[in-house]
Amino acid sequence: MTHVWCQTDRSKRDGRRWALIHSEAAPIDRELLGPSLADFRESYTLPGVAYTSPELFAWEMRHFFDDSWTCLGRVEGLIAPGMRRAIRAGQGSILLTRDEAGSLHGFFNICRHRGHELLPVGASAQGALIECPYHGWTYRIDGSLKSAPHLGYRPGFQVSEHCLVPVRISEWEGWLFANVSGDSGPLHEHVGNLAAFMEAWAPRQMVEVSRMDYLVEANWKLIHENYQECYHCSEIHPELCRVSPPTSGVNLDATGIWVGGWMDLREDAETMSLTGKGGAPILVGLSEQDRRRVYYLALFPNLLISPHPDYVLTHRLEPISPTRTRVECRTLFERGVAARPDFDGRYASEFWDVTNRQDWAAVESIQRSAASPGFRPGPISEMEDAVYLFFNMVATSYVEGRLVRPKRGYAAEVLRSDLLSVGVYTLPVRGVDGQTPHDEDEVYYAVRGRAMFFVAGREHAVRPGTLLFVPARAEHRFHDIEEELILIVFWAPPEGTGAATRDE
Repeated sequence: MTHVWCQTDRSKRDGRRWALIHSEAAPIDRELLGPSLADFRESYTLPGVAYTSPELFAWEMRHFFDDSWTCLGRVEGLIAPGMRRAIRAGQGSILLTRDEAGSLHGFFNICRHRGHELLPVGASAQGALIECPYHGWTYRIDGSLKSAPHLGYRPGFQVSEHCLVPVRISEWEGWLFANVSGDSGPLHEHVGNLAAFMEAWAPRQMVEVSRMDYLVEANWKLIHENYQECYHCSEIHPELCRVSPPTSGVNLDATGIWVGGWMDLREDAETMSLTGKGGAPILVGLSEQDRRRVYYLALFPNLLISPHPDYVLTHRLEPISPTRTRVECRTLFERGVAARPDFDGRYASEFWDVTNRQDWAAVESIQRSAASPGFRPGPISEMEDAVYLFFNMVATSYVEGRLVRPKRGYAAEVLRSDLLSVGVYTLPVRGVDGQTPHDEDEVYYAVRGRAMFFVAGREHAVRPGTLLFVPARAEHRFHDIEEELILIVFWAPPEGTGAATRDE
């Protein structure tokens, strides 16, 4: 990841910012969130106000977008060398510049004189100098002030103290991200083990082929929730169900701020298309399992990544209001494939345009209902475990007054009783197992895969049929994952309920 900075009095700015955000709980009644904070099998979705309140939306823009890492889009499609462009980000806009050497810079799109925008949002310009259209103050591409016409004599005025205010930006796998507040940890911590997982698809080597843009009359969180389950697929997605079984798949364990998992392709389907046939070769870095799957990975707050065997689909969300979201949907193909004269990537975009529109109709219906006095949160289905991880993270963040990571361990739970709980734990090839000691005894049974397992100071080889015992509070983790691991895991007492007891 490449980090790009502009020097300024950032420490002072951060101190003021921290004083404002340190304990700002969301403007929502804590009692309304109780059902969303409950354990998985007792949980209910978010209350209607979470999708309609302007005050809560403003809080989300500050804490989920400005204080986090927001995706701005693909670097290659955003800005060329020698160009500058204004892009909406969170509550405001960012001015991106790129020098002739290709280095990116990010600044608040605000003149240091009287605060006029340097470019309208969405506009681009070219040239070595940035001129404010209001009074003509001029800046260089690196944000430094070059001239302030007719400013006159000002004792102590320092040009170096009036550069454009920088915004922290960082690049990952060809996508550009911004942390507007400057208060988030490094982007690699936000991405977590999603980085190792995505290496097989190498999206940094891909190019955009198709662009689909939508204005969806729904809250941005409803789009996330819809993306995280296929409980609805049999009802509204006949085309999708013809190529992918809606009840297939398992969620992945995330160490970053993301939620997601995979679904199978049907035996006669090569990829997600209206015919089930593709128009590009299978990507060379994929395992045998990944050649038969489609993944749905939601990197909070606004990038949905769907790796296919032959391409990558993305949705970038840009919230406009509590009830409206702009969605940019893109298909990415390997650069050499896209350059072939006979290549036609419409098989991917045509399928997803149909599917997208079906989804938008569904979430817009929910949005209309959310404003009704008759709206009530609903009980979560066992097929909506990833939806639970998402809205539980959101509800917990509302209460804590800051963005928190999604729960771990609940997504794969399949059985719970008073004495034990049972789940399915999946780790991809080269995946990172971020487990920490817990207060329950645990037993793993390996269904599939090859890896090593560390527990209580000892190493064990893991193969299909391996049985592993982990005593409560013991350090343990899987590592050196050569083949995707699928494990059945047993907790006693049930996970998250407290310390195991045994005779000494």
